[in-house]
Amino acid sequence: MPGAMPVRTHKLDEQGTPQPRSRRIFGNSNPPQETNQTRGLDSQGLLQLQTERMREQDLVAVEFSALLRRQREMGETIGNELDLQNQLLTELDQDMDRTGSKLAAARRQANKL
Repeated sequence: MPGAMPVRTHKLDEQGTPQPRSRRIFGNSNPPQETNQTRGLDSQGLLQLQTERMREQDLVAVEFSALLRRQREMGETIGNELDLQNQLLTELDQDMDRTGSKLAAARRQANKL
């Protein structure tokens, strides 16, 4: 029929059962590989290994969080110190301007004498 959508067909196995087009596992096109650590482990052993790995990752995340917290505190302390130093420099600049004005006035008076 003109304009009809083509019918998608699946590959069939030897018994005629439709097979999936892709054997992708959770978005990964490569099948999982056995490692020395997982070789020989049953389901319970794999679960225990995964739990241990997750616990280790959680500890690293906690340590990293503490490091970031400390750096934030240091950044805030540095920022506060910079604000204080900027304020002191502004006050010093104002004092220098006043002193310069007084000195100029004193010179004018001294030149008149």
